[in-house]
Amino acid sequence: MMRTPTFLKALLAGCLALSCVSVQAEPVVDDEKLIDQAVQDFWQHMEKGETGMSGAIVKIADCYDSPSTNKLYCLYYDYTARMVDADVRRMLGIEGTLDFFSDDVFSERAAKHVYLPNGSTLVEANDHLELLSYKIQDRLDKLVK
Repeated sequence: MMRTPTFLKALLAGCLALSCVSVQAEPVVDDEKLIDQAVQDFWQHMEKGETGMSGAIVKIADCYDSPSTNKLYCLYYDYTARMVDADVRRMLGIEGTLDFFSDDVFSERAAKHVYLPNGSTLVEANDHLELLSYKIQDRLDKLVK
């Protein structure tokens, strides 16, 4: 199973800045149905096999850029793609990861679109991602069976 990324300077600086202006933090509460939908949507995208991971990356970027899209859905889809990419690379013996899914780039997206707007601390963000990894992996395991 993939390890949760450790957020770097961007999230830490953002959290410190948010705490200086006394923003009321709201914990990130997962929407289980939205997790189901994002994992299923990603899985269906990959089953079609038309655009593969490059198409998923475009979908993820578009999702975060869309003002009307629930950013938690984007995070769930993004994290699912990241986990699957890491698992496939590991099975094929390919070292490294796509730049888009690197710890730094993924963490920056998650911080910018989900954790900083919610005023989450570094610890809260990392705890949430760790729990989320189990939720997503459970759903992926059920799809594979």
